[in-house]
Amino acid sequence: MKGRLGRVLVGILGLVLPLGVFNRYVLYLVSLALVYYMAAAGTDLLVGYTDQLSLAGAAFFGLGAYTVALGSGLLHQSWAEGVLAAAAVGAMGGMVLGLPALRVQHLSLGVSTLAGVVVLNTWFNASPSFLGGSLGGSQGLVVPAPTIGGHPLSSRWLWAGIYGSAAAVWAVERNLIRSQYGRILWALKDSPLALESLGTALAPVKMGVFVFSSALIAVAGAWYGLLSGTIDPTVFDPNLSITLIAMAVIGGSGWEMGPLVGALFVTVLPQVFALMGFGPWANLSYAIAFFLTLRWAPEGLGRRWSRAWQTWRAARIRLGRRDVGGRPLGGG
Repeated sequence: MKGRLGRVLVGILGLVLPLGVFNRYVLYLVSLALVYYMAAAGTDLLVGYTDQLSLAGAAFFGLGAYTVALGSGLLHQSWAEGVLAAAAVGAMGGMVLGLPALRVQHLSLGVSTLAGVVVLNTWFNASPSFLGGSLGGSQGLVVPAPTIGGHPLSSRWLWAGIYGSAAAVWAVERNLIRSQYGRILWALKDSPLALESLGTALAPVKMGVFVFSSALIAVAGAWYGLLSGTIDPTVFDPNLSITLIAMAVIGGSGWEMGPLVGALFVTVLPQVFALMGFGPWANLSYAIAFFLTLRWAPEGLGRRWSRAWQTWRAARIRLGRRDVGGRPLGGG
């Protein structure tokens, strides 16, 4: 009960505190970090929980962004309908790019999904139109500002929408991992042969997690389009896929809060170095910080902090069982 109440309080504080930020750029940066958290959470579902190396993250992120842009401009969808449509399109894309996952894994799967990113990125850059709506080609697209009742959403209301979506992603993924299906995912990572010997068909499990992961990343892409207001097709290249994996790894792959920690690290730290006046050395400083962090915490920052917290709690319990003189309570 106390743990649940604590999570509720943290959730409320997380929503309310950024609303007091009057610097629009800071609010944008925090919102962008949450968008990347959703994408990193979808990536980590594959990389961290099932040990499938997928480099298709940029493709689904781009599909989500273009879906909300075309839906708003061509079909006159609301921003909420656009986000839902992005999830559906991402899931369908996951069914197509997930086919290699049924036959290959690890590096072979990574190369197969990378080909999908290259194909879609080329299409985004080269195609002038799709279904009668302009894709913008290499010039990109302008995403109509999200509105409610005909009134544009302010940056604070947009933050609230992103926060609510990120909270939903966290809750759904957390319950999924702790369910029976989640235990099957862990078994798929640790011992797929043993899982198959127990009568579990691996193909539906692999396809299901790939589709769900793709939908989450596409939802993040939709929010990215709504937040940035413009779509630059050069963003959705293989570098983005690698960045999403890096977020999962630096935060703690296979840990529920790892993608959030990783997204904050990758999004905020380069800006901190830039604001500190590092200038042209900001990117180099960030790369060095990334390397040193993985050297210090190869299991990820989140897991490192979690382990330190558990050690501290265990030490408090041991100290609480001793009297002032240092002897164990209860005599002896």
